[in-house]
Amino acid sequence: MDWSSEIACPVAAGSQVSVEWNRNKQGTWEVIPVSHTGPCIVYMATAESKGEGNAWFKIFEEGYDSSSKKWCTDKLIANKGKLDITIPGDIKAGSYFLRTEIVALHGARRVGQCQFYPNCAQLEVTGGGSAVPDGVALPGYYKSDDPGI
Repeated sequence: MDWSSEIACPVAAGSQVSVEWNRNKQGTWEVIPVSHTGPCIVYMATAESKGEGNAWFKIFEEGYDSSSKKWCTDKLIANKGKLDITIPGDIKAGSYFLRTEIVALHGARRVGQCQFYPNCAQLEVTGGGSAVPDGVALPGYYKSDDPGI
């Protein structure tokens, strides 16, 4: 991945950002088909890493809420595709990639049949602390025989 300061979104460590999913299906905008239920997960990686190797650290995950009986994707659809997340307040200031993803589980009864819907943005994080969290490799972190995948 290449970094471009011209398209980076400035954001303060500890602040909230909104991400949005949607698609145009035959002239109609929708978030994701209602059958594509599953979790929403958000990772960050330093731009210096180019997103390579164990660079991606998780900052958000929401799966199934047993009290409301809703997946993150259900809430996402109800909120017109918008998801609010908080950038960690203790991470080191600098240039980052933000990876948001939906893991649609409608095909997960068969090994390797869930579907991933990732997208990325570029952030310029200001303030913060000195934390440089450990990360995982994406792709590569998920295996087709992981439970639910």
